[in-house]
Amino acid sequence: MPDPGTVPIRASIAADEPAIVTLLSATLRGDPVLAWLYPDASAQQLADAATAAARQTITEARSRGTIDIASLGPGRVDGVAVWADHTEAAATTPAMLRPADGITPALARAAGLGLLLDVEHPVGRHHDLLHLVLAPTLAGRAGVVPRLLGAHHDRLDAADLAAYAVVHRAAGRNMLLAQGWQEPRLLSPADEVGAACPPAWALRRVPGRRDRAGHEPGA
Repeated sequence: MPDPGTVPIRASIAADEPAIVTLLSATLRGDPVLAWLYPDASAQQLADAATAAARQTITEARSRGTIDIASLGPGRVDGVAVWADHTEAAATTPAMLRPADGITPALARAAGLGLLLDVEHPVGRHHDLLHLVLAPTLAGRAGVVPRLLGAHHDRLDAADLAAYAVVHRAAGRNMLLAQGWQEPRLLSPADEVGAACPPAWALRRVPGRRDRAGHEPGA
């Protein structure tokens, strides 16, 4: 199996932004929530909405957060972890729920899901993991996720800060569980905003939480 240590992990810089947007928007285009929010949109409109949401997320993370990347070469972004700092500023509406580039999500669906997420969101000082994305180029490289999250986990532990994330796919839920995040709470948005809404899991990480192998996060 390829050595995960051969995949460099670093904080992103401004020059990485186009590649980050490309990776993140490609992931959002396949997100079941996006299709649910825009039930009548064309494929191009969904792509435009995904790109707009990716750009908004990256802009906000640059102003009050952290973006770490995995890169297999110059100019490449093969993995990204996007964090928002909520130690001083309040949480904002997720970018996917906002109108973007001339296309508006179904207002009742966006409002209902937004309210559900607001009610569940922690009020104390913490960081949000907004996105954790790996490109297919990292498939089979065990150990990349612990390293991509590890530096930020270490910073959270040093500051005695918790972390929070909402995911809509079982694969994302399982990746975080493997890194010591606490058992997920199923938000059951279908009960609140309609049976067609994809599931959502809220996960939390307490400072110093160990992964399933008993290692400190990032170790």
